[in-house]
Formats: sequence, C-alpha cells, structure tokens
Amino acid sequence: MHTKIRLTAIVFAIAVAASATEIRFVMRSINGRTNDVTLTVQALKIPFVSSNYVVTGYPLQMQTLGGTVTTNLVPAQYRLTVVGPLPAQAFRFTVPQTTNVLNASDLMTK
Repeated sequence: MHTKIRLTAIVFAIAVAASATEIRFVMRSINGRTNDVTLTVQALKIPFVSSNYVVTGYPLQMQTLGGTVTTNLVPAQYRLTVVGPLPAQAFRFTVPQTTNVLNASDLMTK
C-alpha cells in the first residue's frame, strides 16, 4: 500500500514539474541593481487550474543571492513585488508554457 502511494506521489511530482516553466529573476535586469532582496510572486487569477493541479494563490516568497533567484512557475499571469533597500516595486508578468529557462524581466509589462 505505501509503495503504491509513494509511486503515485512520484508520478504526480514529475507531471507537475513537466508543466512548469523555469523562471530566473535577475535584479540587475529588473531594477538595475544587484542588491539581495525579498521577492514575492503571486498569481493574479486565483484559484486556477493548470494541467494537473490547482494553484491556490498563496504568495511565493524568495530571497535573491547575488541578485538572482530561479524558480518554477506554471503558465499564468503573476505580480512580482520587490522589497529591498529601495521602496517596494511591483511588476506584472506572464509565464508561457515552455521548456526554456526564461528571464522574468523579458516577460514583464508595466
């Protein structure tokens, strides 16, 4: 029984990873600085279904190291909030379905 549950969880995790796009947040290309900051990423349409699962809208918080951080996001529209030494900044971006690693600044709209 436990083996079947583990196998199902592994298959589910592979399916989820296969439907996400790797997004790189490079602060130099986002706000022109290399400071380490806290980034908050939140889906704009909540909840939504993407491929094999539902995204509930809890914000994802990340800390840059050397001004960069990378994560996987499912295709959707998101809001990025940058909190650091400068006043907080917010950007919108859309993640497409792709197997390429994308730079978040290339996806942003004002």
